[in-house]
Amino acid sequence: MLLRLLSVASLLALLGSCSREERPKDVLDNATFAKIYCALGEAGKKAGTESVGVVEGFNPDTTLLRFGVSKEQFEKTVRYYHEDLQRWRDFYSEVVMTQEGTRNKAVPRSR
Repeated sequence: MLLRLLSVASLLALLGSCSREERPKDVLDNATFAKIYCALGEAGKKAGTESVGVVEGFNPDTTLLRFGVSKEQFEKTVRYYHEDLQRWRDFYSEVVMTQEGTRNKAVPRSR
């Protein structure tokens, strides 16, 4: 009985460790990626564009440098997220939380 219980526990532990994927070390975590995404959006708005692209006065590299992230690392992170739709879902949930946190700091609550 004890042997069977240990076997089942070992199997469950093995399955659990297999289902958790390892994020490559040079891929940004959700929180950092979301902060950069929001900062790029804000910088784009100030430059007069809603999308991240080539616009006079808007340089996304400046925002990346502010976060200590290289363009290559950012692009690798985007590719990593493209591999699995669930990653994008988790990411956009983090973006919403980041935006709500920013908005709550900017607007003082009335008492």
